[in-house]
Order: sequence, then structure tokens, then C-alpha cells
Amino acid sequence: MSELIDVTDVPELPADATSLVAAADTMAAAALTVRQRVDEATARWSTLPDVFDTPDTASVVTALQPASMAANDLDDASAAASTALRVLGERLSALGSTRARLIEDIAAHRSAVLAYRESNDVADDPDDPLAGWGPYSYSRNEELEERCESLRRALRAALVECEQDLRRIGDVERASPVMWSRVVPRYLSLTWAQESEDFRSRISMSILHRLATMEADEVARMLAEHPDWPAMLRDHPPAPKDVAAWWRNVDASHAAALISGASLIIGNLEGVTYRSRDLANRTTLTHEIDAARAAIETEMNRADPTWGPEYGVGGGKESRLKYLRERLDNLLNIEAALDAPSEAPDRQLIMLNDDRPPLAAISIGDLDQASTVTYAVPGMGSTSRDMTGWARAAQNISDEQSHAAAAHDQAVVAWMGYKTPPVPLSEGGIDVMSNEYARTGALNLSRALSGFTATRADDPRLSVVGHSYGTTTASIALTLPGTPRVDAYVALGSAGLPASIESASEINSNTVYAGQARNMIPLMENGQGDQWAWVGRMSPDHPIDPTADSFRAQTFGTDGDNGMHPVTDHNVLVEPERGWGYLDLGTESLLNTALATGGQGGLTPAVPKSRTALQQGWESIINTPGFSL
Repeated sequence: MSELIDVTDVPELPADATSLVAAADTMAAAALTVRQRVDEATARWSTLPDVFDTPDTASVVTALQPASMAANDLDDASAAASTALRVLGERLSALGSTRARLIEDIAAHRSAVLAYRESNDVADDPDDPLAGWGPYSYSRNEELEERCESLRRALRAALVECEQDLRRIGDVERASPVMWSRVVPRYLSLTWAQESEDFRSRISMSILHRLATMEADEVARMLAEHPDWPAMLRDHPPAPKDVAAWWRNVDASHAAALISGASLIIGNLEGVTYRSRDLANRTTLTHEIDAARAAIETEMNRADPTWGPEYGVGGGKESRLKYLRERLDNLLNIEAALDAPSEAPDRQLIMLNDDRPPLAAISIGDLDQASTVTYAVPGMGSTSRDMTGWARAAQNISDEQSHAAAAHDQAVVAWMGYKTPPVPLSEGGIDVMSNEYARTGALNLSRALSGFTATRADDPRLSVVGHSYGTTTASIALTLPGTPRVDAYVALGSAGLPASIESASEINSNTVYAGQARNMIPLMENGQGDQWAWVGRMSPDHPIDPTADSFRAQTFGTDGDNGMHPVTDHNVLVEPERGWGYLDLGTESLLNTALATGGQGGLTPAVPKSRTALQQGWESIINTPGFSL
């Protein structure tokens, strides 16, 4: 017997229509009041020169203009938001009437069917699933189910359109006609979101200016009293060029006070010199290591177990100790990554935030002085828990640049500046097949590159190297407005670029390079080439192969056809005696990466490879008529 529809199958309204309309009216009225009050204040102050005229009088009147403009923009944006909410409320009101009729019809249908079944003592009949409906046709049940689904679609469409309208406030070209039907924005150069961000950036700069007048202990005390200040600087940092100009004018004593008293802020502030950021981040790192050790000791001596939601289900002392020890191990790994090999360039800790695990970046070489700079962007499963590994890969690039590209004042940044997707199966789901992590990481990378160009006015050579999912992230960053143009972009073992990037010419780089080892079947052909890159490109979000002829990148060899070691695994580094990764010493791949980023040219060409015997065998089986998995 098929399932009988119930009134609980009817979707709920996501909000009260009357309350939405009332909120929309209140919002519009409040914004208009602000605008009127500011206009009134501006008008009164404008008469000041009539009664008190000094050289500063005009400055006072002029200073009110931004407030007046902001109030006008607030009124415009609020009116647009009010319209969007009112439209949603009116649609929900109409859909509420539809919902009420649907509930009545379902209740009547259900009552009739149940009465029929009870009076006729109808039982389940596997051979006749429609036996329990009698004169109350099952098609009526299907019709009511479809009406429920239609209502659900209509509700979803109303919410989506409202959300889109709210997101597009101020962006006249993209806003829907309904949204701006009663609103004519006064300033069309910036969207409301951009104006808001610019305003928050000015607030962040005012915080920096104020902190720059204090001594170290006063800085620390002020930040403790105003925890919203670090949050503002973290979430809405000023433009790197503004920070660079400010930092150049901070005297040595106050710079030292900021590095000591606001190390977490200064260490991650794009536009501050990298030597200063290194000092600040090392201060933070030492403090965090000491705090982690103290917390472990306290927990070891604690009689009663403690619990926090971050420690997992069950919590307790052992869970907390495990969490604290992992935190300490993570920090110690970052500290170990700062130890440079003998005769190698010193290292700088240019990023260290308070995430768990922290986002971090280490420069192999002096980022304030280097004439050749490379940012290395990692792929899935990479975190600062293994900062030593990514720093070793960056060191290999630097060493090869010195050897093959004749560069001697270079810097290579082991950039672990974004949360990468977990490795499928072993660490999580299949997030790596989405662009979500890459989009967030691209914003961070774009800002890091902008910070570099703002800090360095002498225009050194700048390159980006991405590996695996890191190529997805880096390619998005290099197509964002505001990202500075780089000299070279190198994609290694790409897990695929976004579908929107169809050609190398769309990437903001003078030259785009790409290299990938021979495709292999995962698990069945490990140790013979790259077994995962092509799997990543099966994603509909990032299917573009940068080594394809149609992409028009400059491809190079990685399979050792020049007599050097071939890449035998998808990773950048492979344990000795077990093969070679893309950035292992002695590989053709590392040589070409160094030549591309060093700007020397002379890369070895990629040599096309046919399918392996195993791949040909599987292809033959799959193409056999009637084959099915």
C-alpha cells in the first residue's frame, strides 16, 4: 500500500510575512531619519563661517561631508533592502494562502482515505498496491504531493531572489529591476559592500595610528581592553599600500613597541616589512609554545577532568591533553621549520595566525631584499603541522635556483596561508572536488601578493608555484581584480583549474608554465608517475588541464627524459629510496620549476607518453560491448 500524504509533508513558511513587511518599513524609516538628522546637522554647521570665521572653519564643515555622503548611501541601501524584504514578505503572504488551501485539501483527502480503509477493513496487498485507495484515486495523492513540491520550489525561489538582491545592493548593473525600482543610487563608482569595506579599512587604519603612539605595555593593555580591535584588523585589514606608508613613518621605538605588544597583529599585517613581521611572529610563536607547555602541565596536575566542545565527544582530561599536545607539536614543527641548513639563507616567519592549526608562511631568504621571489602554494591535506616538509620543498626550489638559474639573492616563500581540503577517505570527504577552499585561499594569496608589492617598491621578479589543488587556488588568485601581475606562474601536477579559466591568457602572469608526470592508475600503478592529478580534474568545478594544448601554457618535462630523476608520485616530496616527487632534488621537474621562476629560460620540453600496457588493457575491457561495472 503506497504511503498516504500527511499535512506534515507541507513545507513550512521560512518567516512570518507580516513581520517581514513591518521590518522592511521600520528599516526604511530608520535610515531616512538618519539621513534627515545628518543633513540637518550639516546644514547648521554650514552656517558656522557666518558667525565664526577662522582658517579651520572650512575644515570643520568639510569634515562633515563624508558623514553626509555615508548617510545618503545608507538611506539608498536601506531603501533597496527594504524593498527586497517587502517583496519577499508579499510573496510569502501569497504563498501562505496557497499553503493553507493545500493543508485543507490534504486533510480532507487523508480523512476520506482513512475512513474508507477502516470501513472496508483494507489490508496490505503486495500484488495490488492501489487496493487501499478505493474511490479516492491514488492520482489525487500524487497531485497533492506535486503541489507540496511546487510550493517548496516557490519558497526556495523567493528566498534565493531576495538573497541575491540583498547581496547586490549598490551594484546597479547586476541588481534586479524590482530591487532598484524605487531607488536611484547617488554614487555609482562603488557597490555598497565596497564602500562598507573601505569604511572599515579606515577604521582599522585609525586603530593602527593610535597604537603607534604607545609604549609596548600600553599597547598590550589597550588591546586587552579592546578585543574588538584585533578582530577588526584581522577581518578588515587596511589596504597594504596604506599600511606600508604608515609603517615607513613609525619611528624605531614605537615600531619595537608594536612588535612586542601587538605581535599577532603586526606579524600578519600586509604592508609591514618582513623583517619586522618575522620578529613579531617569533615573539608570538615563543609565547604560544610557552602557553601550550604551561597548559599541559596544569592539566597534568589537575585533579578534576575538564571538558570543552573542541576536545571531542566525551571530553575529559585525556581528550584535553591530546588536544594540547597536538597543539604544542604543531607549534614546535613550525619552530623547527625556521632552522635553516648550514650555508643556506636565513628564514623569516612572515605569517602566523591563531587558527588551529595556525596558518603560517616561512620565507627561505630575505624577503625585504631578494631580487627573485617565489610563493609556493600547497595542495590538499597540507597544514602547518608539517611546516618542515613544505619548507624543505621551498628550500629545494631555492637551492635549484642558485644552481641552475644562477640566482643568489632569491627568496622562496613556503606559503601555508589557507586551509586546504582534507585528503579524501583518510581525512574527510571529497571537498577537494569543490572550489570552496580554493576561493577562500585565493583571497588570502591575492592579499599576500598585494602586500609584497606594496612593501617592495623596487619591483623584484615575482613568481607563484602551485602544486595539485594549490594550482586551483593560485589560478583563482591570479584572476582576481587587484592581484598584482606576476612574472611566472608554474602549475605542477594540477588537480585542475576552474572551468571559468579556459586559457593561459586569462591568468595575470607574463608566462604560464605547466608540468605533470605521466598519468597512472591510483593504487594499481603507484610509483610510476602521477596517480592523482587527473582524478582531481574529473571535478566539474575544476576540470581544466593546464598541460593541454588548448590551454596554451608553456609545458615542460617531468618524466626524466633529460636523464634526471623522473617524478614517480603525485606528492612534492617522496621518502628516499621510494621514488621522487615534483620538488625532490635531482628531478627534471625541480630543474624546470627553478628555471621558470628564475627567468632563465631553457626549460626541457615535455615528451608525450602513450598509455601504459595496464591502461590499454583496461581501456580494451571497458570498450568491450556489454561491459558493465
